[in-house]
Amino acid sequence: MEELVAELSALDTDQLRTALKEHGIDAEGTREELLRQLFAGLGIEGEAADAAIRPQKRARDATADDAAADGGEGDAKRARSDDDADAAAAAAAAPARIPRAVLDLLPNADLYEKSYMHRAPVTHVLASARSDMVVTCSSDGAVKLWAKLEEGLEFAKGFFAHRGGVTAAALSQDGLRLATGGADKSVKVFDVKALDMVGLVEVACVPSCAVWTKAGPSAPDRLVVADSGSPAVLVLNPDASAVSAPGAPLATASAGAAPRDTEGETRVAAGPAKTLAAAKAAEAAAAAKATDEQAARMGGKLVARLTSLHRAPVTAMAFNAANGCVISGDERGVIEVWTAAAPFQPARPPAVNFTLRTETALFDVAKRRARVSSVAVAGDGSMFATTSSDSVVRVFDARTCALMRAYDESAATIVKALAGKGGALASLSKEDLAARSAAEERLLAGPGAPQGNVAFDESGRLVAYSTLAGVKVVALEGNRVVALLGAAEGPTRFSAMALYQGTPRVHAAHRRHRVAGGAATGLDARPDPTLVAAAVGSKRFFLFTRREPGQAAAAAAQEGGEGAVAAGAEDRDEFNEAVEEDEGDGADSSKVDPASLPRRAAIRTTMGDIVVELFPTLAPRTVENFCGLADKGYYDGVIFHRVIAGFMLQTGDPEGNGTGGESLWGGMFEDEFHPSLRHNAPGILSMANAGPGTNGSQFFITVAPTPHLDNKHSIFGRVVSGMDVARAIEKVRTGASDKPLKPVSIFTIDTDLD
Repeated sequence: MEELVAELSALDTDQLRTALKEHGIDAEGTREELLRQLFAGLGIEGEAADAAIRPQKRARDATADDAAADGGEGDAKRARSDDDADAAAAAAAAPARIPRAVLDLLPNADLYEKSYMHRAPVTHVLASARSDMVVTCSSDGAVKLWAKLEEGLEFAKGFFAHRGGVTAAALSQDGLRLATGGADKSVKVFDVKALDMVGLVEVACVPSCAVWTKAGPSAPDRLVVADSGSPAVLVLNPDASAVSAPGAPLATASAGAAPRDTEGETRVAAGPAKTLAAAKAAEAAAAAKATDEQAARMGGKLVARLTSLHRAPVTAMAFNAANGCVISGDERGVIEVWTAAAPFQPARPPAVNFTLRTETALFDVAKRRARVSSVAVAGDGSMFATTSSDSVVRVFDARTCALMRAYDESAATIVKALAGKGGALASLSKEDLAARSAAEERLLAGPGAPQGNVAFDESGRLVAYSTLAGVKVVALEGNRVVALLGAAEGPTRFSAMALYQGTPRVHAAHRRHRVAGGAATGLDARPDPTLVAAAVGSKRFFLFTRREPGQAAAAAAQEGGEGAVAAGAEDRDEFNEAVEEDEGDGADSSKVDPASLPRRAAIRTTMGDIVVELFPTLAPRTVENFCGLADKGYYDGVIFHRVIAGFMLQTGDPEGNGTGGESLWGGMFEDEFHPSLRHNAPGILSMANAGPGTNGSQFFITVAPTPHLDNKHSIFGRVVSGMDVARAIEKVRTGASDKPLKPVSIFTIDTDLD
């Protein structure tokens, strides 16, 4: 009943009228009156109805049109709720003014001033004004540390931290420690100032997100890591003296290299549980055993393994130091607030001002069947904000968890409001707008792209977040868009971003212009607000400041006299990495025309031939990789090393154990997802991997629908003949690790069938 009440309480006026009509009631009135009528029909009256309605009256959501219609330049508009329209209208007529001192600490340039490169698409960006450092990570596992200078960045040090890509990254509250998690099922800790890796924890899972916490002023730091494959959350003590053995076997993988594998397959021992109690007891025992196994493998670094907070994998977390609570969101949209101190339970007063979740808006994302993408907390801890896969940015009161603002930033809303004449996107060509829309689809699909996030400014009066239109900076007091960054940057769809609002302390090791006679004095230091942004599919990350491209160089040239030449906007892209001839700044592209690639192939096995249709138009790079490896005999003699009845047949690893293989170009390459390609039937040909962007040579053929693999594995073909051979392979006897007892191998793969 609690969840039903919460769901009904979130309906707007029109939805309430529709619900009442479905019950034969043609009602009019305010939203509260309609809600009371609906509750009465369910037998909810009196104090129970008051308790459900009261938190909704406190909520003040802003609609997408309010924020988007400004186009970055319009007058302020106040968010309106059905219960307080007059107050909102009055606020709109007299909008709150943001002090100039606050606005001066925000980037406001229309175009990015500078960009720097990784060798693979950038997945995470972090920044800290306390340590004057910027951190960037990419899908090839690289982690780079950059020193913030008076203007721009200077590369400090890089690490190839994770085999298979970085999946999680977090800076500590003081900005001095960095934690990263990767597809290799490890967590690494770095000393940001010393530019050194200082810790390693093998966690036996692929982390989806991480956050540093502190139970009190004198309490030690704890690192909280979420398991991308289960609802479990791990609380780690990275400073524990015991060191885990890097070569120790993991709970879900063989020792050494992380196997490229299909995800999400869980098999349960035969025989139903006799009773519900027995099933729960078995589940608790299994969880306890898993905790003990993980603790043993982590060498004392595991503080707790939390399995009851969420019922789906956690996708985003943030720490609120003001009340000592962690805010976490999961794949089903459920948001939880829980204590960072043992026993790590859901928050209760006085940490928060509610006792029942029905008094809050914590169900709001779940009701939209959306996934929580990011969580951010205001500096003073009074608010937190989320982004989610329904393209709504929500701002909550941290104590009551009531909804304060909700901005609908869906593609349809933004294009309607801003793509017309005079809109912020009017300068974009149809091709660029279409490219951004395609990137938007990939972003919302999930794992294939860096997720957009939200950030508060240091005053807590503004929020910044990435949209199809660019990066918006919105004043919460009036819902006014005070800046729109990157609206004119062609097809680039910005995603993950971080806001730096400090005054760089000029360190001797990084200073470009030294004070005459000795060390830096820092007297000339001044704020340089910078927004660091990644973009969907891009190997670059971008810096938005208060300077347009080339502005600083032009000023320097003017001071230098007639002989000086100012740098233009074309010089804003730094080539700090080697660039291949076929490589652009965006996503990896195929080396050949899709029309020239084969459209059929025959996988000739020891049990018969399997003929597949290939999809070079929808997955050109994956088809090129498969055919190129096949043509040079890479797959000749390779066995099917993993066969699971009712699931799939996996092959393509020359090592024969799931840990080997590389792409046609060496190493790994990016995923290719298309909305028309789904694991919805037997006979789907798809790439095996160890996480986003880790495709090599291994592939699999499904023998049943496997929708949980959608947007996680790249589909590049389907079986058109020989499914009976696939069924025969499915039925072979297997042993440990699902490996056939009698080897089934590939003679060769022919691609010249047309």
